Amino acid sequence: MFVGCGLTRNNLAPSAFRFAPRGALLVAYQCRMDAGDEHLMVTASTIEVYADAGATRQLCHFDYDRDKQGYPEAHLQIVGTAPALAEWRDRSELDRIHFPTGHRRYRLILEDVIEFLVLEGFAAARDGWEEAVATGKAEFGRRQLAAAVLTDPQTARAALAEASRRGLLN
Repeated sequence: MFVGCGLTRNNLAPSAFRFAPRGALLVAYQCRMDAGDEHLMVTASTIEVYADAGATRQLCHFDYDRDKQGYPEAHLQIVGTAPALAEWRDRSELDRIHFPTGHRRYRLILEDVIEFLVLEGFAAARDGWEEAVATGKAEFGRRQLAAAVLTDPQTARAALAEASRRGLLN
């Protein structure tokens, strides 16, 4: 794993996480400070799933591109073909389709991909993996909720007022 400023595929040889029995993940995040220079913000990410430990035969990739136009910011692309797709389009390649995977605030994260790989039998899990994945997902959810409240405090106030009316607040 490499962490640094200005790293790209062109200036760094990719390093993949390998998982049993023979797959690999290539994970990359691009970040910058938010408008208030208070929080680190993900501007782009990719989680690539490979069928081999050498990371040469890609199966799919989960991407996030903030402010991207022309397709969903958070999306999945699958390497392969679907013959039925040619009935709708001139081609059958799935990797040209950006399947949406959520909103900017509540998008798919690395823990979701790990859970997918384990539950589908692509990766062998270690003891405690479920708790680690759940903890990561919960923390991401809390951070995203806080960011959503800062973005839309009026809706947050209304939701808190409703929660109070229902007696849900301590």
